[in-house]
Parts: sequence; C-alpha cells; structure tokens
Amino acid sequence: MKRGRDNIAKFEDRVSSREVIVFTDGSSRGNPGKGGWAAIIFMPKVDEKGELKILVREIAGREDHTTNNRMEISAAINALKKIGSCFTARKAVLVSAIPPIKVYSDSRYLINGITKWIHGWKKNGWRSSAKQDVLNKDLWEILDAAASGKNVVWLYMAGHAGNYFNDRADALATSFADGKGAPLFTGVLEDYPAEKYFRDFGSGDSKGSGELSKVINIKRSGRAYSYISTVKGDIKIHNTWRDCEDRVRTVSGARFKRADSAGEETFILEQFRSEAGKRTHLKF
Repeated sequence: MKRGRDNIAKFEDRVSSREVIVFTDGSSRGNPGKGGWAAIIFMPKVDEKGELKILVREIAGREDHTTNNRMEISAAINALKKIGSCFTARKAVLVSAIPPIKVYSDSRYLINGITKWIHGWKKNGWRSSAKQDVLNKDLWEILDAAASGKNVVWLYMAGHAGNYFNDRADALATSFADGKGAPLFTGVLEDYPAEKYFRDFGSGDSKGSGELSKVINIKRSGRAYSYISTVKGDIKIHNTWRDCEDRVRTVSGARFKRADSAGEETFILEQFRSEAGKRTHLKF
C-alpha cells in the first residue's frame, strides 16, 4: 500500500512540474448567427513506466444562434472543464495535481474580461462601469468558476499571424460554425500531425525544465512519410510524389496531401474518408 502511495506521489510531482497549454478560438457567421468554438489542449501524463507523455486533445462545438464573443468564452470554458475532468478521472487524489495552465487566445475581449474587467464586474454586482448589465454574464460566471482553484495564465496572441495552433483552432471553430464539423485529434504528441514542426518559443527561461512552451514552424523539408490522394471518393496512399502526381494531375476535383508521419497519414485519411462519406473513427 505504501508503495502505491509513493508511486502516486511521484506521479503528482512529475505532473505538477509541467504545464498544460491551450489554444482557443471562437467563430460566428453573423453577429448574432451560427457559431462554433474550438480548443487544442496539450496535457502532461506519466505512463505506467514512469515516462512523461504529452497528450493532445482537440475539442469543438457549435450553437445555432450566438455571437463571436460568446464562442470565444465558450472555447475557454470547455477547455478548462475538459482539463479538470481528464485529471480527476485518473484518481481523485490527483485533483490538486493539475499543473499550471496557459491559455492562448486571439480575443482581447476574453483575455481582458477574465484578467481585468471581471473583478470590477463582480464587485459591482455584475454591472459595468457604465452601470449597465454585463453582457454574457452567464458565461463569465461559468468561466470564473471553471478557472477557480486552477493556476491559469491568460495570454493574448495575434490571430492569423502564422501560429499553427491558433490557425487550427480557428479552422475548427469556423467549420463547426458552418455545421460541417471536422475530425478531432486525440492521442499522444508524437502522433500529432504537426509534431515535427515544433520549436521552442517564449522568453527562453525554460531551459531544461521540460515545459511544453512550444509553437509551430510550418516550413516543411525532407522526405515525406507518404502522400494521400482522393479521386471521386477513392482514397489511395502513395510512397512517392510522382505516383501521387500521376494520379491527380489531370483529374478535375482530385485532392492530395502530404503526410510527414504515421500519425499525420492517419489524420489525413480520416479527413478524406469523412469528406467522402466513409467516416471512420481514429483509435488510440
């Protein structure tokens, strides 16, 4: 029994020495109109062998009548709830072991609201400085509760500025707003389609800390793992670009993508199958 408690303690130490990274975004088609939200979550986990793994979880959702700001808040709410449920689902004793959480958003409304304005709103009975009822009070209260008890750092980042995860969250939110949906990735970092393009980012003060302060470098180089083509719903995997090119070059409506890992190949296959009405589910 003591050994089991020691292992849990070690697990807590390992997890709490890392951080959770989240990229969120919201979208609406009209303001108000149909809307969608999305988040990409990176969480540390220690496996049965005591090795640190990074789990990647994409989540998304939609509403028929909403606003862009409500979707931005909803993305953050759902991300924090998902993080909490993932940790508490392991063992109740690990509730306190949720690591620091960094949430990146391109919404100044979300970042300023949760870090600055909310304190005055609560103090004034959810009334603004103009003595008006605070807009989206219902969601602000939920977000405030979801962040309570967690070490959350809220960080603004410019949208559409070349950050892969911000762009990915935006694409997911927009797709869900349009009612199309999209395959959502769940798995380990090494299988995530973007994994090979990670590079360090930030102030550089995390040398040797093992923190997940990473963003994407989208420049592709080197030999591809494979190429995937789809022609009228018929999907094929090619070992070389020439084989892929020969298949799609003269066919109207044909599509193709390059994969740089087995994980990315699986992800692209899922996308093409979904588009062709042959949807399957990724298994991890």
